[in-house]
Amino acid sequence: MRQIGNVANSRDATRLVDYLAAQGIRARSDAQPTDAGVAIWTYEEDQRERAEALLTEFNLNPADPRYDEAAGKARAIAREEAARDRQARRNVIDVRSTWGANDVRSRPTTIALGLICLIVAVLTGFGEDPKGQWWVDQLMITPVRHVPAAEGPPIVFEHDGVKFSVVGVNDRVDEGLRATFFTQPWRLVTPIFLHFGIRHFLFNMIALFVFGSQIEVRRGAWFLLLLTLVIAIPSNLAQYHWAFDSGGSGRYFGGMSGVVYGLFGFIWMKSRLDPSSRLYLSQGSVFWMLGWLVLCMTGSMGQIANTAHVVGLIMGMVMGAAPTYWNAMLRDIRLRRFDRP
Repeated sequence: MRQIGNVANSRDATRLVDYLAAQGIRARSDAQPTDAGVAIWTYEEDQRERAEALLTEFNLNPADPRYDEAAGKARAIAREEAARDRQARRNVIDVRSTWGANDVRSRPTTIALGLICLIVAVLTGFGEDPKGQWWVDQLMITPVRHVPAAEGPPIVFEHDGVKFSVVGVNDRVDEGLRATFFTQPWRLVTPIFLHFGIRHFLFNMIALFVFGSQIEVRRGAWFLLLLTLVIAIPSNLAQYHWAFDSGGSGRYFGGMSGVVYGLFGFIWMKSRLDPSSRLYLSQGSVFWMLGWLVLCMTGSMGQIANTAHVVGLIMGMVMGAAPTYWNAMLRDIRLRRFDRP
């Protein structure tokens, strides 16, 4: 890289660099001006003399409209280079990043989540053993209280601002999200550890290992833990409200599948939009996961927490795609700031 000279200010530096890019000359300017102005550098030695001549010409008449017009062409060139760079990164596999990926120490969060699910499955008999009902009650999104037999008028209780009447012996009453938020906030997450049936458990654990391991190896244990929490809470809240508004018992759901679909959505977006993340998902996996989602929504698979699946998927996709679109927007703003209407 060689310095070819200086221009008066940062605005002129940006216009000149864009103009040089439009002429096929890769250049950059210093971030901060000095007493001599803003330094301009070229990347290629064989382009130095031509760049110096264009710099001299620019300093004679920096207000020439052609320098403003070059910004659009420079922006198009930058996009083409970015597209070529993304394609090149797609075709490269860094073997060093996958070496030792099967080491348990490289995925402690994935293993810990799986072990907690296994312990809960044993304690609850996969959610089907009446002896494990106490554990189920402790992990569902809202707590319950037992209403004893009542004489006279029925017992009235309030659920999220709506009043209900209950009579009976030891009826189990959902105390609502207010009790969760104010006294037991961990319940916003703990339904992900409940599984109802061995097939439910095995499907979620396999998917958790496949998707969670890939994210954890690439981004780290704490990132996966935070991602899990950010997906779990909205998907659990959405499932609770959807079931309750539909006339069912909102609290009776559980499973890691909302989080699994969120992890899938995150990897899906990263593999398409940010190859440098080194997260990969085959088209077969995408087809299988989306097909299973649609199949569950038909009702043919029984009672499924479809709202948790959909909200988890949306959350994962948003978090996977947002950084790419945000950076692209900022880059576009920087390239446009000197364009004339």
